[in-house]
Amino acid sequence: MSHEETTEILGLMPGGGCKGCGGGKGSCDYDGPIGVYCDENGCSSGYAKNQLISNNSEYAKNFNDAKSYSIRDNILENSLFGLKYENYYYQTSFSELNISLSDAIEYAKILPDLYVAYDNIVTGNSDEILISDVLAQKINNILNNLISTNSDKENFIKILQDIKSDVSYLKNKTIEQVNGKIY
Repeated sequence: MSHEETTEILGLMPGGGCKGCGGGKGSCDYDGPIGVYCDENGCSSGYAKNQLISNNSEYAKNFNDAKSYSIRDNILENSLFGLKYENYYYQTSFSELNISLSDAIEYAKILPDLYVAYDNIVTGNSDEILISDVLAQKINNILNNLISTNSDKENFIKILQDIKSDVSYLKNKTIEQVNGKIY
């Protein structure tokens, strides 16, 4: 999809204003890869995510708010490794990033694999592979697309490159092998 098509589907105006939610045309800020918000007269939090869920069954089927928050609360907030990712989230949440609808959908497609990895960590399945070759390739494809479409955002590119490095490190390792890094 073109940037214009993605902008239209998500209810944003080219150049940053919101439309279709509230009466405002305020400047949109991004709240993670799938949500936006504007000023008090503009889009409500999560508007883009709601549009994705409403318009794409793959996204609706795979996205699990409770599981996502559980990953944040039980993994990310309990380790330096996880706190780095939480910090990345906050660094990029209020940035104007180019994220296409197709990349958001590809992200949704890998969510079940990420949830299985989380479940294996929580239940102590230490012999399970955290990130397989196939999952690593899917993650890297999304990251490469983000790098390509945001090449002018130097700090964001550094974050994405670091994530790629972590994916490379974690790929094909068991949970037991990576426990020292993630906890």
